[in-house]
Amino acid sequence: MIERMGVPLTREMFAFRSDSDLAQLAALRAGFGIGASQLGIARRDRNLVPILHTELLFSMDVWVAIHPDMRSDRRIRLIFDYLVDKLMRYAKTSRHET
Repeated sequence: MIERMGVPLTREMFAFRSDSDLAQLAALRAGFGIGASQLGIARRDRNLVPILHTELLFSMDVWVAIHPDMRSDRRIRLIFDYLVDKLMRYAKTSRHET
């Protein structure tokens, strides 16, 4: 059981549960109710309205890993550096503005 803002939350309290980000986003877009989304994704849809976005914040660590033997391979390193750059740019769009 998780507790947020002094209220216990259990799985049984929710009519729809999904581990799929795409399914959750589709349910939100279909008007299923309220739900959570990454800010960087939700901001792209004008029909999604932020609520409780200052009260309920969840952070998520993102790790990009490369095998030590592959670090010196130029092609792999170029892709790795590209992914890191794009993920960092995306992460900046997903930050909550205070």
